[in-house]
Amino acid sequence: DGTPLSKRHEGMTIRKLKEDGFFPAAILNAVAHLGWTPPQENMSLDEMAKAFTHERLSRSPSVFTTESLKRYNKHAIEKTGVETLYGLISPYFKGIEKTELHRAIEVVKKSAATTLDIIAMLTPFFKEFTIKEDALGLIKEPEVKYLLEKLLKEVEDAETLDSVTWNAIVGRLKGANRGGK
Repeated sequence: DGTPLSKRHEGMTIRKLKEDGFFPAAILNAVAHLGWTPPQENMSLDEMAKAFTHERLSRSPSVFTTESLKRYNKHAIEKTGVETLYGLISPYFKGIEKTELHRAIEVVKKSAATTLDIIAMLTPFFKEFTIKEDALGLIKEPEVKYLLEKLLKEVEDAETLDSVTWNAIVGRLKGANRGGK
């Protein structure tokens, strides 16, 4: 919010950030970039220690934003192996076959800023849910029905459904005219 951080700022503890799906490397990079301009965007602690010089310190006040933290975390997720991500999110998907969950993680991990994002993206595919009456009405709307039919056709026509293919499908749907016009 632009005010100095203090112990009274709720939700800004390392524990809370980890619970919210942020990786330690992302938190480290976000904090290191406050008041310092490192030679590259994402660095390990050792790389930071080697690159640190007082000449790169800034005199202007630093502002911590969750957007920058998410950017660093997105990079950390992309670099993290599927097996590690599986270990973090599998407790939320009990009973799902490991290889199936691995493939799903691979598809969505490039779109996720936190591990909670991965869970949110995968939940509709693996969790049973009931469609409420108002949602059924929405699905019957011509625009929504058109997009869902188009999505189904795109997925059926795809030779493979990896992250590149999925992102291309979503990109085409975002650019699709409303209602098929």
